[in-house]
Amino acid sequence: MNERSIWKYIIETNDDIQNIKMPSGANILHVDMQGPTICMWALVNKNALLESRYFKIHGTGHPVNERIKEHLGTVIEKIEGITGSLVWHIFEVFDDCSYGS
Repeated sequence: MNERSIWKYIIETNDDIQNIKMPSGANILHVDMQGPTICMWALVNKNALLESRYFKIHGTGHPVNERIKEHLGTVIEKIEGITGSLVWHIFEVFDDCSYGS
């Protein structure tokens, strides 16, 4: 049975490639800040088997060495007490993360 729903996933602000388990065939809808957290929303079939998908964030000006599948979006993080903002670019990447090393 195809029971669809929108699920939210959290993207950590670190230099690691993030392995997120999602129902197979999940369609990423949007990435944005929700409070101080980068979130990603996906349309999923709740009954599908889980699969690993890999995501990476990069700040503007940072090197990008991973094999990129798709740019999912850009978010602006405002830091209290700091003039200016941090700009993060969120990508889905291939799981063979050795590219560029």
